[in-house]
This record gives sequence, C-alpha cells and structure tokens, in this order.
Amino acid sequence: MHTMPISGGRVVDIPFGPGGPRPGRANGFEVAMATITPSTAENEIIYQFGLTAPPAAALQSVQVEDITDDKPYLFVDDQHPWLTENRWHAVSKPLAAGDPRLAWIYQVTPAVRIYRFTLIEASGRRSVLYQVTAYPEFIKVTVRRKWGEKY
Repeated sequence: MHTMPISGGRVVDIPFGPGGPRPGRANGFEVAMATITPSTAENEIIYQFGLTAPPAAALQSVQVEDITDDKPYLFVDDQHPWLTENRWHAVSKPLAAGDPRLAWIYQVTPAVRIYRFTLIEASGRRSVLYQVTAYPEFIKVTVRRKWGEKY
C-alpha cells in the first residue's frame, strides 16, 4: 500500500503490486479502465472509464472524478448506468487544449492521476474505488505536439 494525497488535503491508501498500482476494487467491482484518448477534434481529448461488476449487480449511479489536485473534477455522472455482460463503460465530454482540468499535461514530467469511482447500487449500497493511472512523459509530449506545442 502507498499513501497518496488527494483533493481536500486528505490521503488514500492505494494498493501496489510488482507492476505498479493495482486496479481499484470494492464489493465485487473492479476498475478496468481510466485513461485519456484523442477526441475526434484535433485539439481535444476525452477520458474513458470502465469497470466490471459482480453477477446480478444493479447500479443506480456511477460518478468518476479526478481527485489528484486540490479541487476534484467530475468527469462522469451517470445516473442511468447500463451493464453489458457485467461491464460498464463511459466517456467524458471532450476537453479542449487549455482547459484548466488538463494543466497537468503541460507539465514536462511524468504524471500520476488518481480517479475516484463512486457507485450506488439499487439496494443503496455505496462503493468507492480508487484508481491510479500513470502517464509517462512520451504520452504527454504526443498530446502537446498534437495541440501545436513545441516542447
């Protein structure tokens, strides 16, 4: 376990294995994806999130936030989540270059982002999963170059 700082001056314990952070898990749910990908527009990206659910799970809502910085950023607020073969997937609205939520991409160092998945089941049970995603510098360089940056 590694203790990592999050929004609001709090900390969370993140399980790490030999290959780095392990997928977030709670109550039979497991994070399957938390990453950025190019959008259809040249100067935008989207966030993609996914998780697996236990058999017969009935989700009422799923929220996904980036809680790395002082202020959390809500990227997904799915009030009607749909599971297909015990899997849930969502894509954020596109974010344009220069959006304050993407300031970390302009930092010339590798980045680690912490995402919080908050799940509410039809029974009212609440599950919170934390996912750490590392972004090596070469990924950030690729995004910045696509956006016309020269560094």
